[in-house]
Amino acid sequence: MTNLFLSLQVYGFFKGLAFPLAAVGLLNSIFFGVYGLTLRVLSTGRNREEKGIPYYRDIFIAGAFAGAVQAIPACPIELVKVRLQVQKGGSKVKVKYLRRRLLLKCHAI
Repeated sequence: MTNLFLSLQVYGFFKGLAFPLAAVGLLNSIFFGVYGLTLRVLSTGRNREEKGIPYYRDIFIAGAFAGAVQAIPACPIELVKVRLQVQKGGSKVKVKYLRRRLLLKCHAI
């Protein structure tokens, strides 16, 4: 850590975080949107006497499904983040090219 601080100073600790920070809102909206919709679909049609409190099973299924759906865009985002963090200071990799290449690798195209 001292070598990192001496060579890149404080910037080295936050290198490669701009792209994931921009994408975190997208990932959270995907997760909570899918979670709410799945929970609503699972809860409809049941005659519940407890003021619409969902079953624990429905909460688990909705959370698992939302996490699986969120993993699809999160995988390439995390790969880009790691690549940006480990790149050398002199060799800048263009983010657009890196994203396109990683997406093709992730989807086996």
